[in-house]
Amino acid sequence: EMGFHGSTLDYHHRSNSYMNEVMDDREGLPITLSVLLIELANRLDIPVSGLGLPGHFMAIYRETSPQKKSEKNKPKELLIDSFGGKIITREEANRITGVTLKDEDFKPVSNRDIITRMLRNLIQSAEREEDSNARLRYVDAIIAIDPNDRYTRAMRAMIHYGESRFTEALIDIDYLIEKNPDAPELQPLRVLRNRLIEQGASAP
Repeated sequence: EMGFHGSTLDYHHRSNSYMNEVMDDREGLPITLSVLLIELANRLDIPVSGLGLPGHFMAIYRETSPQKKSEKNKPKELLIDSFGGKIITREEANRITGVTLKDEDFKPVSNRDIITRMLRNLIQSAEREEDSNARLRYVDAIIAIDPNDRYTRAMRAMIHYGESRFTEALIDIDYLIEKNPDAPELQPLRVLRNRLIEQGASAP
């Protein structure tokens, strides 16, 4: 018993998303506790991966190669709710997430997806604390990981615009329009682009 547990008193505090603080405090979010479990299991050559379920991150143990590929000999699977500290069934996962989950929901996510989800949690924490500098740092990190993340780049354009960094906003908007010129959701950004140019912004 190592004493790791889900944070309940101050769930949204940023310390619950920082791995070093989670290890020190022995409490964290579903995703950070799952990451610790995954890393420990991988060091022991146990096939445990992350599951990015809606609203609740879990871990999954799945045998890599069953001896016989048949209905009766499916690979063994264990769902691990690190936050609750227990092994659960798929039916319990449905109740926890409030969603009727499908087979594809139980496909492991990549390390990049895990990091991006952690950063999105941090963005939400920074917004609650009204820390615009931190929010922009986390947004920048997501775009550095995936430059084509349209949602986050549009968010950054709006952050820059809201803080009167018009040239930076225009750079992001031009990137989005260039990469996806026919996307209908870009129309509001085109309107904003014209407004930025009227206000003197110019992309390099």
